[in-house]
Amino acid sequence: MIGDARLTVSYRTQKMLWEVKGRVLPPEFLGELQPETVLFDYEGPRSYFTHDPQGGLLFAHQCGESDHVWRYAVVPFSDELAEALQTGRIDLRTALDQPRIWVVDFSRSTQPEQCVAVRLSDIPADCLPKPGVMLYADLEPAIVEKAGYIRELDRDEHTCLLRDDEGVTVAKLSFDESLFDEVKVAFDAERRVKVATKAPRATPIAELLTVEFLSS
Repeated sequence: MIGDARLTVSYRTQKMLWEVKGRVLPPEFLGELQPETVLFDYEGPRSYFTHDPQGGLLFAHQCGESDHVWRYAVVPFSDELAEALQTGRIDLRTALDQPRIWVVDFSRSTQPEQCVAVRLSDIPADCLPKPGVMLYADLEPAIVEKAGYIRELDRDEHTCLLRDDEGVTVAKLSFDESLFDEVKVAFDAERRVKVATKAPRATPIAELLTVEFLSS
């Protein structure tokens, strides 16, 4: 996809650097990290695929810059994830939410200068793609299925939380009036449900599409 002309919404200017906290590794830990397949280029590669020294696929997405440094979030990837990202089945935030993630700084000479193992939560939210933002603007937000329990129902605003079996909030949902009765039954009866959601752009609230009651 080198040279793909489709508009992307993943790049925002003025992504400044922050103090990276995590486990510092040798700069060459992931190899040279030179772009092999550029997904989006604007005055340089902003999102691309490459491989580590062992041949494992990596996805790199620019998350900060200064006059002399470009900073990337780098995650291990798979062919399945690559296909899902490029076809709109997952958004950029989901693509970066992997068990292992590294923040890598490059000098303008394109050599890795720093590599730090972090968690996604260690990266400032305004340096990450917002939920629902796709690799390209012409891709629709991904539809995702989740299971859990409806909690904190707001009958006036038509919003609720979906929490997993351990009580951890996995999504904040908004829903149409047509789904109110199903949501209310799930909430009142504490029924476990499977929901299909679509994350609108530029908001952390997912749109609830369907509700399916699961066996107790």
